[in-house]
Amino acid sequence: MNTTAPPLELHALEKLREEELEEARAIQSVMQPAESLRAGAVMISHEFQPVAAVGGDFLDDFELTDGSVGLYLGDVSGKGLPAAAAT
Repeated sequence: MNTTAPPLELHALEKLREEELEEARAIQSVMQPAESLRAGAVMISHEFQPVAAVGGDFLDDFELTDGSVGLYLGDVSGKGLPAAAAT
């Protein structure tokens, strides 16, 4: 039984994979805060540099109505592309 895919099929699968990775990169980019947060004397900045094509980390920061700062971080590393894209 031959279990290898023909070269044309492999090329199509690789192209689909690259398109999905690019879409996931774009989604993650939009989910990151667009600019640094300034709240009183505090400034929170960030830089997102995934180790692989798509990272599983996310963050957000925000100022609450009482002037305090909220911050959350998440990491879904090791869970695959669907988890990284769903963050």
